[in-house]
Amino acid sequence: MNLAVRHVFIACAALLVARLTMLDHGLAAVWGVDRGDDALGTIEWATVAGDVVAVVTLLVFARLGNHIRPTTFLAAGLVILGLSTAGSLIPGSATLLAWVMLVSALGAGLTMVASMLIVLHSTPRKGRGLSLGFWVAMYPVAMLAGEVLDINSPQNWRPITYGILAATVVVLIVVLTQPHREFVGTFDTFDLVGALLWLVGVSALAWLLIDEASPVRAVILAIIALAAFGALFAQTRRRGSAALIAAEVLTR
Repeated sequence: MNLAVRHVFIACAALLVARLTMLDHGLAAVWGVDRGDDALGTIEWATVAGDVVAVVTLLVFARLGNHIRPTTFLAAGLVILGLSTAGSLIPGSATLLAWVMLVSALGAGLTMVASMLIVLHSTPRKGRGLSLGFWVAMYPVAMLAGEVLDINSPQNWRPITYGILAATVVVLIVVLTQPHREFVGTFDTFDLVGALLWLVGVSALAWLLIDEASPVRAVILAIIALAAFGALFAQTRRRGSAALIAAEVLTR
C-alpha cells in the first residue's frame, strides 16, 4: 500500500471514530446521567454550544492548515476525542457530560478538518473525487455501525464506549507512527465575512431546532438564519471564493 492510499485510509478511520464518538456521547445523555428537567435543559444547550464550537473549529483551523501539518491537527483531535470518551464513562451529572460534549465537539472539528485536508492533499486531482467519496461515506457507515451494534441499548452502551475508546487509541498510534508529508496551503485568502455569516446562520439554525420557546422567538431565529445564509450566498457570488477551501483545491 503506497503512502497516499495509506493516508486516505487513516483519514477515513479518524472521521469514522469521530462520528461514532459523537453518537456515543449523545447516548451518554440518555443512559449515563441522572434524568430530570434540569438535566435535559443542560444537555440541549450543550448540544447547541457543541455545534457552534465545531463550526468555529472548522473555520479557524482550516485557515491554520496553511501553517501546521494536518497530521498534527489530526493527532490533537484524536487525543481530545479519546479524553472526552473516557470522561463520558464517569458516572455523574448532566453538567459534567455537557462539558464532555463541548470538548468532544472541539476534537471532532479538528479531526474533520485534518482528515479532509489529508485526503485532499494525498490524492491526485484525477482520483480526488473518489477519495472524498470514501471519506464522506464514513458518516453513514458510522450510523450503520451504531444500528448493527445496537448502540441504543443501555446494556450495550458502556462496552461499546470502551470499544470506541480503544479504536481511537489505535488510530492515534497509527497517525503518530506514519511518515509525515509536507502539505501545501489549502488556500491563499480567507473570507472572514463569509465565515462569520456561516457561523451566525448555523448558530441560529441550531438554536431554532433545539429550542422549544415561543413562536415569536422561533420566527426571529428563522429570519436570522435565512438572512445569514442569504448574505453568505451573495458574499460567495461576489468574491467568487469559498470560506473554507479554495476552488483550486477541489477543481481540476
